[in-house]
Amino acid sequence: MSSVQSPPGSSAAAVVGLLVGVEFVSGYIQGVVPTVTPALGTALGVDSASLNWINSVFLLSSALWVPVLSKLGDLYGHRRLLRLSVVLLIVGSVLVALAPTLALALAGRVLQGALLCFLPLEMALVRDRLDTERARAGIAILIGALTLGVSAGSVAGGALLDLLGSVHMVLWVSAAAAGVCATIPFFFVPESRTRAQEGAHVDWAGAALLALGLGLFMLALAFGPQRGWADPGTLTSLLVGATVLVAWCRFELHQAHPLVAIRHLAQPRLLALYCAAALAGMALLGSPTVVATFAATPHAAGYGFGLSGTGLGFFLQTTAVSAFVASLLAPRLVAVIGQSVIVTGGFVLIAVAFAATMPLSASLPGMVVALGILGLGGGTVAAVLPAMILEQLPRTEGGISAGVYNMVRTLGGSVMAGVFAAVLASATSGTTQRITSGGYTAVWAVCAAVALLGATLALAARGRATAESPAAERVTATSSASG
Repeated sequence: MSSVQSPPGSSAAAVVGLLVGVEFVSGYIQGVVPTVTPALGTALGVDSASLNWINSVFLLSSALWVPVLSKLGDLYGHRRLLRLSVVLLIVGSVLVALAPTLALALAGRVLQGALLCFLPLEMALVRDRLDTERARAGIAILIGALTLGVSAGSVAGGALLDLLGSVHMVLWVSAAAAGVCATIPFFFVPESRTRAQEGAHVDWAGAALLALGLGLFMLALAFGPQRGWADPGTLTSLLVGATVLVAWCRFELHQAHPLVAIRHLAQPRLLALYCAAALAGMALLGSPTVVATFAATPHAAGYGFGLSGTGLGFFLQTTAVSAFVASLLAPRLVAVIGQSVIVTGGFVLIAVAFAATMPLSASLPGMVVALGILGLGGGTVAAVLPAMILEQLPRTEGGISAGVYNMVRTLGGSVMAGVFAAVLASATSGTTQRITSGGYTAVWAVCAAVALLGATLALAARGRATAESPAAERVTATSSASG
């Protein structure tokens, strides 16, 4: 039983405030890179098809980084692995900023994929250091900081590109931001106090199977819209990926120390919550590109607002700002009416927002209102749902539990983005080469239906006991240091 020491002057109450800066930078970089990717392609002299790998390798690498680093955090300390993740981000950011070739830029993006481990490790650390009520509020604030960071990055990316005139200089700003945020976990954040039981170890075979299965699945989702869903390579990748994931589940069930405790996840309430997380990802992460495309379409098409540049950026920030507000308010409402009711209400707001886009799509102010409602609903779900999941499992599994949440949410968004790409492609007019308004209506309807299904699952999860009682802490924890 080892004692975990905290940095001088640190306190449990300060954990969230310190980690907000880390999460904001994480969001900032996630927002900047997609914004400047076209300019990066021009600078590197690559075509748009090859440029798609900039985002794809980032997501593919996260399929390995997230489960492995999250599990290592449970075993050896979440702060320690957060430090490693930050270092990987810095090195990756420098490589991308320096890159004279696409190959070096892709290598940097692989390392940058580690930043998707930030939130799972931070959520586990916050849950370990704070009591239940403060941990709920802390997790919500971290997610709000991430949302705000992505918003700031997407706006700042274009503005800095205009100001500095060089995409590499914009990327150097991101690398510098990563360097500054590294001081927080290295000097100011206390270590988590709980460790997995003695003898536990990383299930490397399980990690390899999970990374392979997820990687193949996400590869097919990334290139399916471009190559076609009937393409032999796309179908093979989907089928092999799904087969590997099924084999991974069976493998994990027979491990004494699995990477992911499948038996825990199969509990009815947890399964419902993780499925709700996937549905939230589908509605919230699968639709932004569709919304942006709709708003950028010229009026001549019979719909759209012809927005571009700064105007389009501020239009899309409506969702991010309202989501941040919701992340601050949601924990207070939870104390009054409970988590399940709040998450259910958030999903209902998402459904209302997408349903409202159908009659309001001809009005710019009307669409802004709809996006505001979408942000309130999405921010509420994102702020409360992770804490609901973490509270069903022992603190010793905090990192991997949060990591799985992150993965299913991202995978849900990737799946729905691919579906929407196919829907819009089928709704493209052969004469004008423009998407018909019916294609967008179909997307809004699907998102509304997905959100209502999420509300049903959240409501079904109401009233079950959590894992906060001592009996639920099924794994031995180490002794704690003063906060």
